[in-house]
Amino acid sequence: VGPTTFGYQNLGFGAGGSAAAGALTLIKANTFSGDSSVTVNNIEEDVYDVHFFTCELTGSHQDITIFFDFSTDNGSSFLTANLAYSKSFGQTDGTFNQSTNTSLYGINFMQSADTNLGGGGYAYFFSLGDSGRHSYVSSHAAFERSGDNDVKRFEFGGGSTTSDQTVNAFRIYPNIASPGITGNYALYGLEQS
Repeated sequence: VGPTTFGYQNLGFGAGGSAAAGALTLIKANTFSGDSSVTVNNIEEDVYDVHFFTCELTGSHQDITIFFDFSTDNGSSFLTANLAYSKSFGQTDGTFNQSTNTSLYGINFMQSADTNLGGGGYAYFFSLGDSGRHSYVSSHAAFERSGDNDVKRFEFGGGSTTSDQTVNAFRIYPNIASPGITGNYALYGLEQS
């Protein structure tokens, strides 16, 4: 397996050397430290209909909520209204619940995280480059619940824009700007054919 594509086709076996359907091709990867937001742009939305995003938080973050925002101008500005999401979560203390909003400034990715012991998640993005469709994200995250009380939490759910437009960048950011977020991410394009 090569460093930028998962799947044996990258080694020249199978479909004439091109990546097979379902293969992931690395678009970009980066680290961040103390950032108030992390912009992921130049996402090749004209090449891939589906993107796969991984994110690991490694800093000392106390009681933060991480959001996604979408951009239609490669990250110069962001859609900060009329984003909808719904997610469910479960905790090791037996708590199970849901969080939903139909018109918020961001799409919830990780809620009430305390990442002193690490935390992370992944997301699939759909139809970002299609001007005739809403853009969607489906995510899953796991981390320590805020409060240093040894409660672990998992979350899964999704969100979308509420109108059709071409999205060509997105960002992650915490609900509080200081001390910022620290960690790493990777963005892949999912081969469709």
